[in-house]
Amino acid sequence: MRKALLALLLLALGGCTNLPTSGSVQLGGPLETPVDTQVQFLASGPVAGATQQEILEGFLAAGAAAQDNYRVARMFLTDDFAAEWNPLQESIVRGGGSSVSSVGEEELSFSTTVDARVTRGGFYAPEDAGASQSFTFQFDQVDGEWRILQAPDAVFVSATTFESVYRPYAVYFYNQSRTQFVPDLRYFPRAGDPATEVARAVIAGPSEFLPYATTVFPATATLVASPVEIADGRAIVDVSREVIDASTDDQRAMLSQMSASLQAIPGISSVALTVDRSILSIAPTLTSAAALNPLVNENALVFRDGEFGYAVGGRVDPIGRLSDRIVELAPLSVSFDDSGVAAVGTASSVYYVGESTLRVSNTPSLVEPQIDGDDSVWWVSPDNPAVIRVFGLGSSNRIEGPWGSKGRIVSLEVAREDARLAVAVESTAGPRLYVASIGRDSEGRITAVSGFHRLPIEGASIIDIAWADALNVAVITRTVSAYAVELASVGGITTSIGQPKAPAAIVGGNGRSELVVRSRDGELWQPRAGGWQSIGLTADFLATQH
Repeated sequence: MRKALLALLLLALGGCTNLPTSGSVQLGGPLETPVDTQVQFLASGPVAGATQQEILEGFLAAGAAAQDNYRVARMFLTDDFAAEWNPLQESIVRGGGSSVSSVGEEELSFSTTVDARVTRGGFYAPEDAGASQSFTFQFDQVDGEWRILQAPDAVFVSATTFESVYRPYAVYFYNQSRTQFVPDLRYFPRAGDPATEVARAVIAGPSEFLPYATTVFPATATLVASPVEIADGRAIVDVSREVIDASTDDQRAMLSQMSASLQAIPGISSVALTVDRSILSIAPTLTSAAALNPLVNENALVFRDGEFGYAVGGRVDPIGRLSDRIVELAPLSVSFDDSGVAAVGTASSVYYVGESTLRVSNTPSLVEPQIDGDDSVWWVSPDNPAVIRVFGLGSSNRIEGPWGSKGRIVSLEVAREDARLAVAVESTAGPRLYVASIGRDSEGRITAVSGFHRLPIEGASIIDIAWADALNVAVITRTVSAYAVELASVGGITTSIGQPKAPAAIVGGNGRSELVVRSRDGELWQPRAGGWQSIGLTADFLATQH
């Protein structure tokens, strides 16, 4: 049975690893820290006699201070416009270049490069390099002082400020069978009201990039009371009356979904749903209807010297008879699901291996074939490198993506909740990393894959990818002079996490710290103290744990 962290009931425990016994420390990225640093930007209001440009500059700076519904930023506006200005409509993440020019006696134009936008609902969208936009601000005098009469419904923050004052929040929805939670990353100001924004996002439903994720809240349901009240660590979420008509099971699922999303916010330890301020009596269950952040074995799964199993110390611990059946195939790659099945790639074929062995393809795969939790095998045929093939439960599928017929798929992996697919592609436009939503029927058969969402990366080519956790895809990239591992959050920012030695493949564990890279000489590396260190083990290849 899949090892999973049950939502709201179990705490994830960090895995144990071997101390490194050889190898040098490689150049690393920033240290990973669990501390939620609360940076408070305290903006200053307008000063007497300020010019139009000074009022504009003060207003722009105050966009980083979300306290009290942007109280300071509203001080730069006329009273009437302050009442109607909507700063939650859009956040503009500014680049390095900006300028102000006069359009008329009472109008200024502000031009800036735009790195990204956060639209209403917390959706982060990076812009193409060099993107820019101009915005118009109109002014009027109030008691002899300039104030802004008209402005965009937006706030403006620099890229460095953005990472300090905004935080990503995972808003959870269900897969189609309600057995797993699917995270949908959103960005909200830390100093604003993230509990209310997250609750509103849960009720509103998943983004366009998750067309096959589901919510239990009725389509017409709304958040009634705003802000969400938090008393003694309990978030009181007041919802519209449609929720009363839902079945008991659906009400439980709504509470679980809301709790999974809100309890990650500091200061919230429990959640209650209310209607007309009266708490709904929802009987708790001993286990959640869905699992959150499925876990895998903390040890690397390897093939070495004719043996397949978990690398424990200096030995390889086999997985019962399954290891024997896999070894008999002379594997070049393995993707393993701990229900006891695997997808195996060889020099000539692709296999499904469980209680029996089934040849899925009479040709080898261009990428490492992958297994999912519904026993489907995913691979790419050499006669069509732009198309993903899927075989499972007696049916076959062809999946095409936005890269077109000239793209070449170099790596793919199904997320552990089986609702999303990560795909790396080399195209005429350069390397592309996508995450898409997987649609299934009631028996688990693939019906469609859509909602492709491109994640930004810096490298000039992609070597391999792996799900680091439910929110991030780790990517080995290469430039002319160096390799790197990039961590691309699904719906957010991509960061570099260092340069392991000559990386050839990467697999995920239980979070970023359990990523494992295999170098070209077979040595295994993991992130340690801001860099990458050898863990003193070697392997012919690394297997994916699903």
